[in-house]
Formats: sequence, structure tokens, C-alpha cells
Amino acid sequence: MDGKQAIVIGVTPREFNGTVFALDIDAFLPLSALSLIDDSGSFWTARDDRRLNVMGRLKQGTTLKQAQSSIDVIAGRLASQYPEADKGVQVRVVPERFARPGAFVATFVPVIASLFLVLAGLVLLLACTNVANMLLVRATARSREIAIRSALGASRARIIRQVVTESLLMALLGSVAGILLGSASLAVSGSFLHSVFTNRNNRGFSLDVSFDWRVVVYASVTAILAGILVGLWPALRATRADVNVELQEGSRGASPLGGKSAVRSALTVAQLACSLVLLIAAGLFVRSLNSAEHMYLGFNPDQVLNVVMDPHEIGYDQAQTTAFYEELGDEVRRIPGVQSASLAFTVPMGFPSKTTPVFVQGHPVSARERPTVIPYDCISPTYLQTMQVPLVKGRQFTDADREAATPVAIVNQAMAKRFWPNEDPIGRYFSMKSNTGPFVKVVGVAGDGQYFFISTAAEPYFYLPLAQNFDSYRFLQLRTSVPPQSIVSSVEGRIHKLAPDLPIDDIRTMQQLVQGIAGLFIFRLAATVAAIMGFLGLTLAIIGVYGVVSYSVSRRTHEIGIRVAIGASRNDILKLVCRQGFELIGAGVCAGLIAAWALARAMASLLLNVNPADPGTFTGFAVLLTLVALAGCLIPARHATRIDPNSALRHE
Repeated sequence: MDGKQAIVIGVTPREFNGTVFALDIDAFLPLSALSLIDDSGSFWTARDDRRLNVMGRLKQGTTLKQAQSSIDVIAGRLASQYPEADKGVQVRVVPERFARPGAFVATFVPVIASLFLVLAGLVLLLACTNVANMLLVRATARSREIAIRSALGASRARIIRQVVTESLLMALLGSVAGILLGSASLAVSGSFLHSVFTNRNNRGFSLDVSFDWRVVVYASVTAILAGILVGLWPALRATRADVNVELQEGSRGASPLGGKSAVRSALTVAQLACSLVLLIAAGLFVRSLNSAEHMYLGFNPDQVLNVVMDPHEIGYDQAQTTAFYEELGDEVRRIPGVQSASLAFTVPMGFPSKTTPVFVQGHPVSARERPTVIPYDCISPTYLQTMQVPLVKGRQFTDADREAATPVAIVNQAMAKRFWPNEDPIGRYFSMKSNTGPFVKVVGVAGDGQYFFISTAAEPYFYLPLAQNFDSYRFLQLRTSVPPQSIVSSVEGRIHKLAPDLPIDDIRTMQQLVQGIAGLFIFRLAATVAAIMGFLGLTLAIIGVYGVVSYSVSRRTHEIGIRVAIGASRNDILKLVCRQGFELIGAGVCAGLIAAWALARAMASLLLNVNPADPGTFTGFAVLLTLVALAGCLIPARHATRIDPNSALRHE
């Protein structure tokens, strides 16, 4: 392990992958072996080094609130005992399942999951209303049959059981088909996610999207409940009919106007409203993706290759690591097509940045205040040039910024505005330890950018020189005049020439990182899923509108024949049939706009540079749904205009 011998003393179960989300951890070391990966030993002496996650199992009967109270007492005592290191530090108790992938997103991930669960629920609701409409139509068509059964002595409960059993059977068959399709889609999506999360050497990532018994139970129970609820309503309505009226001759030709027609119309309005909500949600996510794809990132990701390595893994100490990176820099700059090379602890959308509390000289943090925690990166002097990060003011790091020189830093514009508003930050000092120092001098101001996740807010950030802040784990950045992938083998050759046993953790272009999980992948995934749901919703809604209008035409065939016989024109019949569709569409669009506005407000935090009440999105999809729904109405309407009066008058 890192060039030192380790003895295997135990084996964990195959299904245990550690306690870190998405990481497939293969080996575990005791905390006492931390010296294997931390030569400086600062972990055991620096109270502000908080790299550990503390995990505990609650005693029987202990609540989270009680645990938080106990932790607050401990944190307060430590803050009093060590005011310089622990003042302002808060300790929060979080259930383990809400701390994945980290406690800092414990309130963010459930919002995303809840939103897409709502969208999936709307698709389910659309499907249920379609089936309910179909069963209402079927119940109406079978009203005479049910009346005969009742007249022959069948009880109401027996008839309800028969109708519900039919709908339940249909739901079970649908659930079986859905489970099979879901299993196939999970296999495809699982393979895709694995390729996204797994790096070049297949190191470390594991996402379990397998189809297990909990999913089968969830899908089956949902299908059974939906089948019962959808089938029960038409069954109850069918058994409330008057047997004498239903058995009268000609009752089957009654107009659809009335209770049953009103219920079907209400269901269709609900379908249209849900469909519009799904379409608008999809439109907002697509616009958010488009905004993310075209926003300025604060650097130029084109033509940049990133190579990740850690010489400490083969036992190199600080002196050997420093010498290796200096030689490697000289080697890779000689590769044809390489314009510039630099080193950094991390890069945007790469490994998470380090963070530290900041104490500004001249503005001490009081004992009651919590110091601002700012992320930062450790870089070589050529990093800003290689990544094409603009230097707004001051100077870049130089080779003179060595360990023995004055500690220096380059801050971004957001940090300069946060701590030195309306002042020149060049020459100012801040500390990462305490109000009393040691202090770091600001020598430059860089432009704002994106550092880990893509977001709209300009977050404070700063850079430190690697020469003054040693870390063996580094990204090598190479800006090229040729396709970056074309020099991969040359870069690997130079690395293995200097250190034959050194594993290369990852080789990816900057564009691949931007498109990856910390970049555009989440936006693209959200837009794709929402678009699929929107398309399903639109399809189901149009089927619903077509079904209602078509059934209305079939029930009014006799009436339409009479109208044509007494002189009604084709346009009159077209208007008569379409009027019902217009009313349904208008009501559905209005209800959908209101519901979509409420949902958009709830998902505002998930959108990037997009107004949740964007008029263009709302208007565009309202018009689209209206036009497509009208097309669904016109098909049965045109059929109605072709009805032969002679045939219609003999209808039923």
C-alpha cells in the first residue's frame, strides 16, 4: 500500500462496498495506518483538519433530536476549550441514508427525487384516467347486459366483483409487461451509467441499478391498487342504473349527455392538464440544459487533456514526488502538439476542491461568528495559462513562489467582492488558520468560473501555489494544438519512462469532464427523462381526447342523421362535434397552466438561468397541446360529416 507492506487480516462480504456513495472500495486500512498516506502527520496535530466522517449507531429508543442535543453540548464544550480552531463549527446529526453522497446534499437530492416521482405519478395518473374512461365507455355499452344480470338475480356485490376483476386482470397483465420493459430499460441505463461513472482504468465506482424484489413488489402493488381504483368507479356507476329504464327498448341509443358523459369529460380535462404540466416541466429542463451548454465556464475546456496520478502510491516521498513532476513537465512539453502544461490538485468538474475557513486581516471573526469556508485549489505557475482562466488584476504565480517565500494566493472576483468590497484586494492578507495568522498575501485576481458543479451563482474561490502547499495527488493539464486523444500514448510513455510502476488513475479530456457527472450529465439526464415523460403524457392525453370525442360521435349517430336529414351542412356537423373538443381542450389547458406554474415554482432551484414562469415555454407548449388535441378531435369530427342520413336513421 503506497510502497509499504500491508497484511490481509480479514475479508468483508461481497455486497459491502464501503460507506461512500457510488464508490466500490476494495480494501480498508485502520485509522492508525494513516501515516501511509499522510507523511506530514498534520492530521494528528491540526484541530482544523476535519477529513473524517463520524458515524454512530443510536441506542435503542434514542431519537435524532436527542442525539443532536447531546452533540450540541459536546460541540459547545470543544468550542470553549479550543476557541481558535473550533469556534463557529457546527455539528449536525444526519441519518446515514440522507448523507449519501454527502451530508451537504441531504436536503437537495430528496428534492430532485420527489420532483421526478411527481412527474412519474402524473404519467401514471394519465394512464389511469385513460383506462377509467375506457371502462366507463365499456360500462355504458354493457348497461343492458348488467341490467339483465340484475333482473336474473345477480347481486350488486357480484356485479362489482366481476367488473373489478376484469380491470384487475388488465392491470396485472399491464404490470407484467411493465416489469419486463422496466427490467430491460434498467439493463440499458445501468450499462450507460456504469460507462459514465467508471473511469478509464475501471477504478472505484459502483452503481447498483439492478432489478430486485422491492421493485417488483412496488410495481405490482401500484398496478393492483390502480386496477382496483380505476375499475371500482365504473362498476359502482354501472350498478346504480335503473333496471327498468335500461331494459326498455331503445335505451341503448340514449344521448351521452349527463352524468357519465360529464365524468368522462372531467377525466379528459385532467388528462390534458397533466399532459401540459409534463410538457412544461420538460421544456424548462431542456431550456436549462441549453443554458448550461452555452454558459461561460470561466475557462476554455477545448483541446485540454487531463492526466491524474499520485506518485505516493509507489512510495515516493515529497522530494521524490517534486522531482518527478518537474521532470515530467519537461518531458511532456517536448511532445509534438503540446502548447502548454501545468499541474493542479484538481480541475473544474474533477475531484472536489479542498475547503478552508478564511480569516481576513483587519476584520477578525468574533467568538460568536462562524468563519466563511471557501474552496480552493493548489496549482502550478502555468495553470491559468493552460486552462485559459483570465487574470483580471495582479500577477500569476512564478517559480519564485517557493516554500520558503511569502505565502501568496490568487483570489477570484467573487471572493474579492466578498471580503474587500470597493477595495483593491492586491496586497491584502487572509489566514486559513485563525485571526492571528499565519497570513497569505493576495497577489492576483482571477475571473469567476465553474469549479465543481455547474451553477448560476458566482462562488468565492482562490488558488495557492503547489510549491507552497505540497500534495502528491495531481492533475496534469496539457493544452494541445492537435486532438488531445492523439497524444495519450505519448504521455503514458513519458510517465512510465520516469516511473515504470506508477499507475495512471485517469486520462480524460476537459470536454469529457464538462460532459460528465459533475458537469452537463445531470442536466442532460433530467432533460431526457422529463422529455420522455412529456411525450408519454402528450400521447396519452391525445388518445383520451380522441376516445371521448369518437365515442360521443358513435353515441350521437342517430341525432347527427336527423340533423343532416333536416338540412344541416357538413360545416354545421363539424362545428357541433368539435365544440365538445374545444371545451375540453380549453378547460384542460387552463387547469394545466395553473398546475404547471405551481410545479415550476417548486422546481426553481433545479433550473439554470431559466425563469420558472417563462412565458415562452408556457405559451409554446399550451399552443402545441391545443393544436395536437384539436387534430385528435378533427378525426372523429370528419368521420361524423360523412355519416349517411339513411343509415343513421336506422342506427340502433
